[in-house]
Amino acid sequence: MDEKELTVYEIGYLLVPELSEGDVSAETGNLKDTISSLGGLMLADGYPKLTELAYPMRKAVANVWHTYTKGHFGWVKFEMSASETAALKEKLDQNKKVIRFLFIKTSREDTMSQKRVPVRSSKGKGQTEGEVVAEVSEVELDSALKDLVKEE
Repeated sequence: MDEKELTVYEIGYLLVPELSEGDVSAETGNLKDTISSLGGLMLADGYPKLTELAYPMRKAVANVWHTYTKGHFGWVKFEMSASETAALKEKLDQNKKVIRFLFIKTSREDTMSQKRVPVRSSKGKGQTEGEVVAEVSEVELDSALKDLVKEE
């Protein structure tokens, strides 16, 4: 497969809440195996965690509607040929243990938000951009301090 044909994708998926920890692990492995079997190369993933849903979701399985208020949410980032994405979508649509999934095109870089550390400016109060502050020698500083604290 030519490197130029590969596109980076991410799938966010929601598994049914009835799955045990072992079943969640097995389903995650099945998803990764499916991606690999279609020529996908794994880049990163987030193991599914049971979470409350913002609103109830419904899914029809064998002509019976099921409503879910919880689900195991996980994600997988991978590289794959664009021609194989339809087959992957079809396999996910057929999986009865997947409530819902979101398939997006993304970038190879890490796109997860990071906590930012506040950065303080090195310029002092009242100092404007581009203003240069002259260096002061220790002798000048001592004499200026003596003048300030001079007793009258």
